[in-house]
Amino acid sequence: MVFLIKLFGILLGFVFPVFIVKAIKESLQEKGKEQVYVVLSSVCGGAIMLIVMGLLPNT
Repeated sequence: MVFLIKLFGILLGFVFPVFIVKAIKESLQEKGKEQVYVVLSSVCGGAIMLIVMGLLPNT
């Protein structure tokens, strides 16, 4: 189970910067769709932090 969570975190780690770059490109082109990518990158960033904090050892 921990392996699947780590794998999901790695996948989100690769997808997170893609959404940020897409949001920057959309805002520079002024198409108005950058908010979708900003929301997706925020969700990915939050999920990454949740996974990292959940997998840290409780000391």
